Amino acid sequence: MRGNSVNISESGMLAEFDRAQEVWLTGRILAQIGEWRLSVDVRVARVDERMTAFAFRGLSDIDRTRIQKLIEDANKGLS
Repeated sequence: MRGNSVNISESGMLAEFDRAQEVWLTGRILAQIGEWRLSVDVRVARVDERMTAFAFRGLSDIDRTRIQKLIEDANKGLS
């Protein structure tokens, strides 16, 4: 299934999909956000129609660093 990221934080991600997801579903999300690739384990924490909030699970230090860099890059675009 395909979707688009809406927002990312150090603890999770909000995305919109082509169909609704199931709450508590677990799996791996593969995302291409700009030049960054992200592949992390997630749990669906909240669903509102096609909008899905994911909680990250078991992030490695590398994943955590990539996410922090993504957030920094996104914040630079706001200034």
